[in-house]
Amino acid sequence: MLGVGLSLASAQQAPPAQPPTVRLNAGSAPLDIRQPISVWVDPRGDATIDKVTRASPGLFAMVPSATFHDIDAARALWVHLRLENTSNTSGDWIVTIPLPDVDRVSAYQLSSSGAWIRHSAGDGVAVADWPRIGLYPEFSVRIDAHSTRDLYLQVHNFKGLELPLEIDNAQSHAQRRDLEYVMLGLTIGALLMLSAWCAAQYAQRRNRVEGWFTLYSLLIAVVIATLSGLFAQFLWPQSPKWSDSAHEVLTLLGVGTTLLFVRHVCALSLSHPWFDKLLLAGAWLVVAMTPLYWVLDRAVTDIAYASAIGIAPCLGFVAIALAWLRKNLSAPWLALSFAPQGLVLMVLSLQSLRLLPGGWLGQHALIGAVALSVPVLLHAVNLRLRERREIKTRADHLPTQDALTGLLTDELFAKQLHDAVVRATEHKEPAAVVLVEVVNYERIKQV
Repeated sequence: MLGVGLSLASAQQAPPAQPPTVRLNAGSAPLDIRQPISVWVDPRGDATIDKVTRASPGLFAMVPSATFHDIDAARALWVHLRLENTSNTSGDWIVTIPLPDVDRVSAYQLSSSGAWIRHSAGDGVAVADWPRIGLYPEFSVRIDAHSTRDLYLQVHNFKGLELPLEIDNAQSHAQRRDLEYVMLGLTIGALLMLSAWCAAQYAQRRNRVEGWFTLYSLLIAVVIATLSGLFAQFLWPQSPKWSDSAHEVLTLLGVGTTLLFVRHVCALSLSHPWFDKLLLAGAWLVVAMTPLYWVLDRAVTDIAYASAIGIAPCLGFVAIALAWLRKNLSAPWLALSFAPQGLVLMVLSLQSLRLLPGGWLGQHALIGAVALSVPVLLHAVNLRLRERREIKTRADHLPTQDALTGLLTDELFAKQLHDAVVRATEHKEPAAVVLVEVVNYERIKQV
Protein backbone atom coordinates (compact mmCIF):
# COMPACT_ATOMS: atom_id res chain seq x y z
CA MET A 1 0.00 0.00 0.00
CA LEU A 2 2.90 2.36 0.81
CA GLY A 3 4.46 1.63 -2.58
CA VAL A 4 1.18 2.29 -4.41
CA GLY A 5 0.74 5.54 -2.47
CA LEU A 6 4.24 6.70 -3.36
CA SER A 7 3.65 5.82 -7.00
CA LEU A 8 0.39 7.81 -7.08
CA ALA A 9 2.08 10.75 -5.38
CA SER A 10 4.93 10.75 -7.87
CA ALA A 11 2.45 10.51 -10.77
CA GLN A 12 0.48 13.48 -9.41
CA GLN A 13 3.67 15.53 -8.98
CA ALA A 14 5.05 14.67 -12.44
CA PRO A 15 5.66 17.85 -14.41
CA PRO A 16 3.30 18.40 -17.38
CA ALA A 17 4.68 17.78 -20.84
CA GLN A 18 6.26 20.83 -22.44
CA PRO A 19 5.42 21.62 -26.08
CA PRO A 20 8.11 20.39 -28.47
CA THR A 21 10.35 23.05 -29.92
CA VAL A 22 10.08 23.60 -33.67
CA ARG A 23 13.55 24.59 -34.87
CA LEU A 24 13.64 27.04 -37.76
CA ASN A 25 16.41 28.32 -39.99
CA ALA A 26 16.25 31.14 -42.51
CA GLY A 27 17.58 28.90 -45.28
CA SER A 28 15.54 25.79 -44.45
CA ALA A 29 12.83 24.37 -46.69
CA PRO A 30 9.10 24.86 -45.92
CA LEU A 31 8.16 22.83 -42.86
CA ASP A 32 4.98 20.78 -42.75
CA ILE A 33 4.62 19.94 -39.07
CA ARG A 34 4.44 16.17 -38.61
CA GLN A 35 5.69 15.90 -35.04
CA PRO A 36 3.30 15.72 -32.05
CA ILE A 37 1.75 19.03 -31.06
CA SER A 38 0.47 20.43 -27.77
CA VAL A 39 -3.33 20.92 -27.81
CA TRP A 40 -6.27 21.56 -25.50
CA VAL A 41 -10.00 21.49 -26.31
CA ASP A 42 -11.83 24.27 -24.49
CA PRO A 43 -15.26 22.76 -23.59
CA ARG A 44 -16.96 26.17 -23.45
CA GLY A 45 -14.96 27.95 -26.13
CA ASP A 46 -14.65 31.19 -24.13
CA ALA A 47 -11.26 30.80 -22.46
CA THR A 48 -9.06 33.89 -22.67
CA ILE A 49 -5.38 33.90 -23.52
CA ASP A 50 -4.52 34.98 -19.96
CA LYS A 51 -6.37 31.99 -18.51
CA VAL A 52 -4.72 29.62 -20.97
CA THR A 53 -1.19 30.89 -20.36
CA ARG A 54 -1.63 30.83 -16.57
CA ALA A 55 -2.83 27.22 -16.66
CA SER A 56 -0.42 26.16 -19.39
CA PRO A 57 1.14 23.64 -19.77
CA GLY A 58 -1.11 21.75 -17.37
CA LEU A 59 -4.10 22.12 -19.69
CA PHE A 60 -2.34 20.89 -22.80
CA ALA A 61 -1.64 17.34 -23.94
CA MET A 62 0.63 15.99 -26.64
CA VAL A 63 -1.15 14.41 -29.61
CA PRO A 64 -0.05 13.40 -33.13
CA SER A 65 -0.30 16.24 -35.64
CA ALA A 66 -2.82 14.26 -37.74
CA THR A 67 -5.26 13.89 -34.82
CA PHE A 68 -8.94 14.61 -35.47
CA HIS A 69 -10.05 17.29 -33.02
CA ASP A 70 -13.67 16.82 -31.97
CA ILE A 71 -14.85 20.41 -31.69
CA ASP A 72 -18.13 22.12 -32.63
CA ALA A 73 -19.77 25.52 -32.52
CA ALA A 74 -19.39 25.62 -28.72
CA ARG A 75 -15.97 24.04 -28.19
CA ALA A 76 -12.68 25.55 -29.36
CA LEU A 77 -9.26 24.06 -30.05
CA TRP A 78 -6.07 25.57 -28.63
CA VAL A 79 -2.63 24.76 -30.03
CA HIS A 80 0.63 25.78 -28.35
CA LEU A 81 3.67 26.09 -30.64
CA ARG A 82 7.19 26.91 -29.46
CA LEU A 83 9.29 28.23 -32.35
CA GLU A 84 13.07 28.56 -32.14
CA ASN A 85 15.25 30.54 -34.57
CA THR A 86 18.55 28.65 -34.83
CA SER A 87 20.14 31.04 -37.34
CA ASN A 88 22.44 33.96 -36.58
CA THR A 89 20.04 36.65 -37.81
CA SER A 90 16.50 37.67 -37.00
CA GLY A 91 13.87 36.44 -39.41
CA ASP A 92 10.20 36.46 -40.34
CA TRP A 93 8.28 33.22 -40.67
CA ILE A 94 4.74 32.59 -41.89
CA VAL A 95 2.54 30.08 -40.04
CA THR A 96 -0.14 28.85 -42.44
CA ILE A 97 -3.34 26.89 -41.84
CA PRO A 98 -4.20 25.76 -45.43
CA LEU A 99 -7.95 25.40 -44.84
CA PRO A 100 -9.96 27.95 -46.87
CA ASP A 101 -13.21 26.89 -45.16
CA VAL A 102 -12.20 27.01 -41.48
CA ASP A 103 -14.47 29.35 -39.48
CA ARG A 104 -11.94 31.28 -37.40
CA VAL A 105 -8.30 30.94 -36.35
CA SER A 106 -6.86 33.40 -33.83
CA ALA A 107 -3.10 33.71 -33.25
CA TYR A 108 -1.71 35.12 -29.98
CA GLN A 109 1.86 36.49 -29.69
CA LEU A 110 3.66 38.47 -27.00
CA SER A 111 4.50 42.05 -27.94
CA SER A 112 7.64 43.88 -26.89
CA SER A 113 5.67 45.39 -23.97
CA GLY A 114 4.69 41.93 -22.69
CA ALA A 115 1.03 42.10 -23.77
CA TRP A 116 -0.62 39.42 -25.85
CA ILE A 117 -1.56 40.53 -29.39
CA ARG A 118 -4.37 38.75 -31.18
CA HIS A 119 -4.91 38.42 -34.94
CA SER A 120 -7.81 36.46 -36.47
CA ALA A 121 -8.60 35.04 -39.91
CA GLY A 122 -11.06 32.56 -41.41
CA ASP A 123 -14.53 32.43 -42.95
CA GLY A 124 -16.05 34.09 -39.90
CA VAL A 125 -13.82 37.15 -40.33
CA ALA A 126 -13.97 39.59 -43.24
CA VAL A 127 -10.91 38.99 -45.43
CA ALA A 128 -10.21 42.72 -45.39
CA ASP A 129 -9.59 42.39 -41.61
CA TRP A 130 -7.14 39.48 -41.85
CA PRO A 131 -3.56 40.20 -40.70
CA ARG A 132 -2.33 38.78 -44.03
CA ILE A 133 -4.84 38.83 -46.88
CA GLY A 134 -4.65 35.58 -48.83
CA LEU A 135 -6.38 32.35 -49.73
CA TYR A 136 -6.42 30.95 -46.19
CA PRO A 137 -5.36 31.98 -42.66
CA GLU A 138 -1.71 33.03 -42.37
CA PHE A 139 0.15 34.67 -39.49
CA SER A 140 3.54 36.36 -39.49
CA VAL A 141 5.96 35.60 -36.65
CA ARG A 142 9.23 37.49 -36.14
CA ILE A 143 11.89 35.70 -34.09
CA ASP A 144 15.24 37.14 -33.05
CA ALA A 145 18.48 35.24 -33.62
CA HIS A 146 18.95 32.24 -31.33
CA SER A 147 15.71 32.94 -29.47
CA THR A 148 12.40 31.22 -28.88
CA ARG A 149 8.85 32.52 -29.30
CA ASP A 150 5.58 30.99 -28.09
CA LEU A 151 2.58 31.05 -30.42
CA TYR A 152 -0.95 30.11 -29.33
CA LEU A 153 -3.60 29.28 -31.92
CA GLN A 154 -7.31 29.26 -31.06
CA VAL A 155 -9.48 27.46 -33.65
CA HIS A 156 -13.27 27.77 -33.87
CA ASN A 157 -15.18 25.63 -36.37
CA PHE A 158 -18.73 24.32 -36.57
CA LYS A 159 -17.44 20.74 -36.82
CA GLY A 160 -14.36 18.72 -35.94
CA LEU A 161 -11.28 18.85 -38.12
CA GLU A 162 -7.68 17.86 -38.60
CA LEU A 163 -5.46 20.93 -38.35
CA PRO A 164 -2.64 21.08 -40.93
CA LEU A 165 0.17 23.46 -40.02
CA GLU A 166 2.88 24.81 -42.33
CA ILE A 167 5.80 27.10 -41.44
CA ASP A 168 7.97 28.83 -44.02
CA ASN A 169 10.26 31.83 -44.12
CA ALA A 170 8.68 34.96 -45.58
CA GLN A 171 10.64 35.02 -48.86
CA SER A 172 10.06 31.37 -49.71
CA HIS A 173 6.41 31.67 -48.73
CA ALA A 174 5.90 34.64 -51.07
CA GLN A 175 7.31 32.63 -53.98
CA ARG A 176 5.08 29.66 -53.22
CA ARG A 177 2.02 31.90 -52.94
CA ASP A 178 2.79 33.56 -56.29
CA LEU A 179 3.06 30.13 -57.90
CA GLU A 180 -0.28 29.13 -56.40
CA TYR A 181 -1.93 32.27 -57.79
CA VAL A 182 -0.43 31.58 -61.23
CA MET A 183 -1.76 28.02 -61.28
CA LEU A 184 -5.22 29.15 -60.19
CA GLY A 185 -5.18 31.93 -62.78
CA LEU A 186 -4.26 29.52 -65.57
CA THR A 187 -6.98 27.07 -64.52
CA ILE A 188 -9.74 29.65 -64.24
CA GLY A 189 -8.56 31.46 -67.39
CA ALA A 190 -8.72 28.21 -69.38
CA LEU A 191 -12.28 27.60 -68.18
CA LEU A 192 -13.28 31.15 -69.13
CA MET A 193 -11.80 30.69 -72.62
CA LEU A 194 -13.69 27.40 -72.94
CA SER A 195 -16.88 29.16 -71.90
CA ALA A 196 -16.28 31.89 -74.50
CA TRP A 197 -15.79 29.25 -77.22
CA CYS A 198 -19.06 27.54 -76.21
CA ALA A 199 -20.83 30.89 -76.30
CA ALA A 200 -19.56 31.48 -79.85
CA GLN A 201 -20.80 28.03 -80.92
CA TYR A 202 -24.18 28.75 -79.37
CA ALA A 203 -24.41 32.11 -81.18
CA GLN A 204 -23.69 30.36 -84.47
CA ARG A 205 -25.88 27.27 -84.17
CA ARG A 206 -28.42 28.24 -81.50
CA ASN A 207 -28.17 24.84 -79.85
CA ARG A 208 -29.54 24.98 -76.32
CA VAL A 209 -27.11 22.36 -75.02
CA GLU A 210 -24.13 24.51 -76.02
CA GLY A 211 -25.77 27.49 -74.36
CA TRP A 212 -26.24 25.56 -71.11
CA PHE A 213 -22.65 24.31 -71.27
CA THR A 214 -21.48 27.92 -71.52
CA LEU A 215 -23.17 28.65 -68.19
CA TYR A 216 -21.91 25.35 -66.74
CA SER A 217 -18.24 26.10 -67.49
CA LEU A 218 -18.69 29.55 -65.94
CA LEU A 219 -20.21 27.93 -62.83
CA ILE A 220 -17.28 25.53 -62.51
CA ALA A 221 -14.84 28.44 -62.76
CA VAL A 222 -16.73 30.14 -59.92
CA VAL A 223 -16.71 26.92 -57.86
CA ILE A 224 -12.93 26.53 -58.25
CA ALA A 225 -12.30 30.17 -57.37
CA THR A 226 -14.50 29.79 -54.28
CA LEU A 227 -13.04 26.49 -53.06
CA SER A 228 -9.52 27.88 -53.35
CA GLY A 229 -10.43 31.07 -51.45
CA LEU A 230 -9.72 33.33 -54.44
CA PHE A 231 -13.18 34.91 -54.63
CA ALA A 232 -13.33 35.47 -50.87
CA GLN A 233 -10.17 37.53 -51.23
CA PHE A 234 -11.11 39.55 -54.32
CA LEU A 235 -14.91 39.53 -54.80
CA TRP A 236 -16.47 39.43 -51.33
CA PRO A 237 -13.75 40.38 -48.81
CA GLN A 238 -16.37 42.15 -46.66
CA SER A 239 -18.92 39.29 -46.59
CA PRO A 240 -17.90 36.63 -44.07
CA LYS A 241 -21.45 35.22 -43.88
CA TRP A 242 -21.48 34.41 -47.60
CA SER A 243 -17.89 33.10 -47.47
CA ASP A 244 -18.91 30.76 -44.67
CA SER A 245 -21.57 29.02 -46.80
CA ALA A 246 -20.27 29.54 -50.36
CA HIS A 247 -18.00 26.47 -50.26
CA GLU A 248 -20.87 24.03 -49.78
CA VAL A 249 -23.56 25.95 -51.71
CA LEU A 250 -21.55 26.35 -54.92
CA THR A 251 -20.18 22.80 -54.67
CA LEU A 252 -23.75 21.45 -54.54
CA LEU A 253 -24.70 23.55 -57.59
CA GLY A 254 -21.70 22.16 -59.47
CA VAL A 255 -22.51 18.54 -58.51
CA GLY A 256 -26.19 18.89 -59.46
CA THR A 257 -25.53 20.48 -62.86
CA THR A 258 -22.84 17.90 -63.65
CA LEU A 259 -25.36 15.16 -62.96
CA LEU A 260 -27.82 16.83 -65.36
CA PHE A 261 -25.22 16.76 -68.15
CA VAL A 262 -24.43 13.11 -67.38
CA ARG A 263 -28.13 12.32 -67.75
CA HIS A 264 -28.32 14.21 -71.06
CA VAL A 265 -25.33 12.40 -72.57
CA CYS A 266 -26.35 8.94 -71.32
CA ALA A 267 -29.90 9.29 -72.79
CA LEU A 268 -31.57 6.51 -70.77
CA SER A 269 -35.15 7.79 -71.01
CA LEU A 270 -36.25 4.99 -73.41
CA SER A 271 -34.09 2.05 -72.32
CA HIS A 272 -34.23 2.68 -68.53
CA PRO A 273 -37.04 5.21 -67.93
CA TRP A 274 -37.31 4.64 -64.17
CA PHE A 275 -33.60 5.18 -63.55
CA ASP A 276 -33.63 8.19 -65.87
CA LYS A 277 -36.35 9.76 -63.70
CA LEU A 278 -34.38 8.88 -60.56
CA LEU A 279 -31.28 10.52 -62.03
CA LEU A 280 -33.23 13.67 -62.90
CA ALA A 281 -34.81 13.84 -59.43
CA GLY A 282 -31.44 13.30 -57.74
CA ALA A 283 -29.80 16.09 -59.73
CA TRP A 284 -32.53 18.62 -58.96
CA LEU A 285 -32.66 17.53 -55.32
CA VAL A 286 -28.95 18.33 -54.93
CA VAL A 287 -29.51 21.77 -56.47
CA ALA A 288 -32.63 22.37 -54.31
CA MET A 289 -30.63 21.70 -51.11
CA THR A 290 -28.63 24.92 -51.44
CA PRO A 291 -31.19 27.27 -49.72
CA LEU A 292 -31.04 25.07 -46.60
CA TYR A 293 -27.76 26.74 -45.62
CA TRP A 294 -29.64 29.91 -44.69
CA VAL A 295 -32.48 28.07 -42.91
CA LEU A 296 -31.10 25.10 -40.94
CA ASP A 297 -28.26 24.65 -38.48
CA ARG A 298 -24.81 24.08 -39.99
CA ALA A 299 -24.45 20.69 -38.30
CA VAL A 300 -27.64 19.47 -40.03
CA THR A 301 -26.74 20.92 -43.42
CA ASP A 302 -23.27 19.39 -43.18
CA ILE A 303 -24.80 15.90 -42.91
CA ALA A 304 -27.06 16.65 -45.87
CA TYR A 305 -24.08 17.99 -47.84
CA ALA A 306 -21.94 14.93 -47.11
CA SER A 307 -24.80 12.60 -48.11
CA ALA A 308 -25.46 14.50 -51.35
CA ILE A 309 -21.83 14.54 -52.56
CA GLY A 310 -21.61 10.83 -51.72
CA ILE A 311 -24.84 9.63 -53.38
CA ALA A 312 -24.74 11.83 -56.51
CA PRO A 313 -21.51 10.26 -57.87
CA CYS A 314 -22.99 6.77 -57.34
CA LEU A 315 -25.98 7.70 -59.53
CA GLY A 316 -23.62 9.09 -62.15
CA PHE A 317 -21.47 5.93 -62.21
CA VAL A 318 -24.54 3.71 -62.65
CA ALA A 319 -25.82 5.89 -65.49
CA ILE A 320 -22.45 5.79 -67.28
CA ALA A 321 -22.26 2.00 -66.86
CA LEU A 322 -25.74 1.56 -68.39
CA ALA A 323 -24.82 3.87 -71.29
CA TRP A 324 -21.60 1.91 -71.86
CA LEU A 325 -23.54 -1.36 -72.00
CA ARG A 326 -25.80 0.21 -74.65
CA LYS A 327 -22.61 1.01 -76.64
CA ASN A 328 -23.07 4.76 -76.33
CA LEU A 329 -20.09 6.31 -78.14
CA SER A 330 -19.85 9.08 -75.54
CA ALA A 331 -19.79 6.73 -72.53
CA PRO A 332 -15.97 6.15 -72.41
CA TRP A 333 -15.27 9.89 -72.55
CA LEU A 334 -17.98 10.53 -70.00
CA ALA A 335 -16.40 7.98 -67.66
CA LEU A 336 -12.99 9.61 -68.11
CA SER A 337 -14.50 12.99 -67.24
CA PHE A 338 -16.70 11.94 -64.32
CA ALA A 339 -14.60 9.27 -62.58
CA PRO A 340 -11.90 11.52 -61.00
CA GLN A 341 -14.26 14.09 -59.53
CA GLY A 342 -16.79 11.40 -58.56
CA LEU A 343 -14.18 9.44 -56.61
CA VAL A 344 -12.85 12.57 -54.89
CA LEU A 345 -16.40 13.60 -53.92
CA MET A 346 -17.10 10.18 -52.45
CA VAL A 347 -13.87 10.31 -50.43
CA LEU A 348 -14.73 13.81 -49.16
CA SER A 349 -18.18 12.54 -48.20
CA LEU A 350 -16.74 9.67 -46.17
CA GLN A 351 -14.24 12.04 -44.55
CA SER A 352 -17.01 14.47 -43.61
CA LEU A 353 -18.98 11.62 -42.04
CA ARG A 354 -15.78 10.53 -40.23
CA LEU A 355 -15.76 7.15 -41.96
CA LEU A 356 -12.31 7.92 -43.41
CA PRO A 357 -9.44 9.95 -41.96
CA GLY A 358 -9.54 13.54 -43.16
CA GLY A 359 -6.96 15.50 -45.07
CA TRP A 360 -6.77 19.01 -46.50
CA LEU A 361 -5.38 17.65 -49.79
CA GLY A 362 -8.87 16.33 -50.61
CA GLN A 363 -10.07 19.82 -51.48
CA HIS A 364 -7.06 20.49 -53.71
CA ALA A 365 -7.61 17.15 -55.43
CA LEU A 366 -11.26 18.10 -56.02
CA ILE A 367 -10.21 21.38 -57.66
CA GLY A 368 -7.82 19.58 -60.00
CA ALA A 369 -10.30 16.83 -60.87
CA VAL A 370 -13.12 19.28 -61.61
CA ALA A 371 -10.90 21.53 -63.74
CA LEU A 372 -9.69 18.61 -65.88
CA SER A 373 -13.16 17.12 -66.24
CA VAL A 374 -14.78 20.10 -67.97
CA PRO A 375 -13.03 19.87 -71.40
CA VAL A 376 -13.45 16.08 -71.47
CA LEU A 377 -17.14 16.45 -70.62
CA LEU A 378 -17.46 18.99 -73.45
CA HIS A 379 -16.00 16.42 -75.88
CA ALA A 380 -18.53 13.83 -74.70
CA VAL A 381 -21.36 16.34 -75.12
CA ASN A 382 -20.16 17.22 -78.63
CA LEU A 383 -20.05 13.53 -79.61
CA ARG A 384 -23.62 13.16 -78.45
CA LEU A 385 -24.70 16.32 -80.29
CA ARG A 386 -23.07 15.13 -83.54
CA GLU A 387 -24.74 11.73 -83.24
CA ARG A 388 -28.13 13.35 -82.66
CA ARG A 389 -27.65 15.73 -85.59
CA GLU A 390 -26.91 12.78 -87.90
CA ILE A 391 -30.03 10.96 -86.70
CA LYS A 392 -32.13 14.09 -87.14
CA THR A 393 -30.79 14.58 -90.66
CA ARG A 394 -31.76 11.02 -91.59
CA ALA A 395 -35.17 11.49 -89.96
CA ASP A 396 -35.78 14.69 -91.91
CA HIS A 397 -35.14 12.82 -95.19
CA LEU A 398 -37.39 9.87 -94.37
CA PRO A 399 -40.30 11.26 -96.46
CA THR A 400 -38.10 11.36 -99.58
CA GLN A 401 -35.33 8.77 -99.07
CA ASP A 402 -35.06 5.17 -98.00
CA ALA A 403 -33.47 5.11 -94.53
CA LEU A 404 -31.32 2.06 -95.37
CA THR A 405 -29.88 2.93 -98.78
CA GLY A 406 -30.50 6.65 -99.19
CA LEU A 407 -32.32 6.02 -102.51
CA LEU A 408 -35.48 7.94 -103.40
CA THR A 409 -38.75 6.41 -102.31
CA ASP A 410 -40.90 4.70 -104.97
CA GLU A 411 -43.49 7.46 -105.04
CA LEU A 412 -40.98 10.28 -105.38
CA PHE A 413 -38.98 8.42 -108.04
CA ALA A 414 -42.14 7.78 -110.06
CA LYS A 415 -43.08 11.46 -109.85
CA GLN A 416 -39.62 12.62 -110.96
CA LEU A 417 -39.63 10.09 -113.83
CA HIS A 418 -43.08 11.29 -114.91
CA ASP A 419 -41.92 14.93 -114.85
CA ALA A 420 -38.86 14.06 -116.94
CA VAL A 421 -41.02 12.28 -119.55
CA VAL A 422 -43.40 15.24 -119.72
CA ARG A 423 -40.52 17.67 -120.26
CA ALA A 424 -39.05 15.44 -122.95
CA THR A 425 -42.32 14.92 -124.87
CA GLU A 426 -43.92 18.32 -124.51
CA HIS A 427 -40.92 20.65 -124.27
CA LYS A 428 -38.56 18.52 -126.34
CA GLU A 429 -35.87 18.58 -123.63
CA PRO A 430 -33.15 16.00 -124.25
CA ALA A 431 -33.52 13.26 -121.66
CA ALA A 432 -32.42 9.72 -120.97
CA VAL A 433 -33.46 7.07 -118.48
CA VAL A 434 -30.78 4.70 -117.19
CA LEU A 435 -31.77 1.54 -115.35
CA VAL A 436 -29.17 0.32 -112.84
CA GLU A 437 -29.75 -3.11 -111.37
CA VAL A 438 -28.17 -3.74 -107.95
CA VAL A 439 -27.81 -7.50 -107.93
CA ASN A 440 -27.60 -7.85 -104.14
CA TYR A 441 -30.31 -5.32 -103.29
CA GLU A 442 -32.59 -7.96 -101.77
CA ARG A 443 -29.68 -9.24 -99.70
CA ILE A 444 -28.98 -5.71 -98.46
CA LYS A 445 -32.55 -5.28 -97.31
CA GLN A 446 -32.52 -8.66 -95.51
CA VAL A 447 -29.35 -8.11 -93.49
